[in-house]
Amino acid sequence: MAIAVYVIGRHTLVRESIEMVLSHEPGIDVRRGAGSGKEALQKIRMTCPDVVLCDMTLPDARAIDVIPHLIGDDGMPRVVVLSEMDDGPWPARVMRAGASGCISLRSEVRELIKAVRKAAAGHSYLGSAIAQNLAFDSRPSSGDPFDMLSPRELAVASLLIQGQRPKEVARRLGVNSKTVGTYKARLQKKLGVSHTIALLQLAKRYDRLSSFDLAWLQPR
Repeated sequence: MAIAVYVIGRHTLVRESIEMVLSHEPGIDVRRGAGSGKEALQKIRMTCPDVVLCDMTLPDARAIDVIPHLIGDDGMPRVVVLSEMDDGPWPARVMRAGASGCISLRSEVRELIKAVRKAAAGHSYLGSAIAQNLAFDSRPSSGDPFDMLSPRELAVASLLIQGQRPKEVARRLGVNSKTVGTYKARLQKKLGVSHTIALLQLAKRYDRLSSFDLAWLQPR
């Protein structure tokens, strides 16, 4: 069965070039992609992709903020992030956010195809330049406690911070209230907070409020 691929990229020319390259690769079925996080989340459920290629930075969001809302409870689709930079903290952060891979936009086509196939098979993949930089990066981690959260926990935290009640969070994420309660308890334990006000204060401290601006998030 062909691997269904969906591309989210802010630059139409780059996005369509990637789609064209992949469309000529045997065993890969390219679906019509999107230019923003909002558009992607509105339409991606209709395309049912196996792998999503997502720009590190979108017009309305960052990949790290969109990833938790792309990936379902079954772990699908797999997400591979396309980065303009080979170094810095972001490759590691998107992997912790749930991405299956991260490659540089300067990578060769063969590396792009390899990343897609690896992700579709359930494996992680880092582009060679990114992997090398991470291996030799001796800088300390950011210390941001939100980096400890799983994609689902981060999604629940983002909606709670916006003032959503657990029932509304459940509706927005397409899960039941009991599941939301479980995620809430886990994230509070990881972050060392006991209520939403403390969660909001922690988000302010680590400059997370802007990344949680997900008013455009549509229910599944």
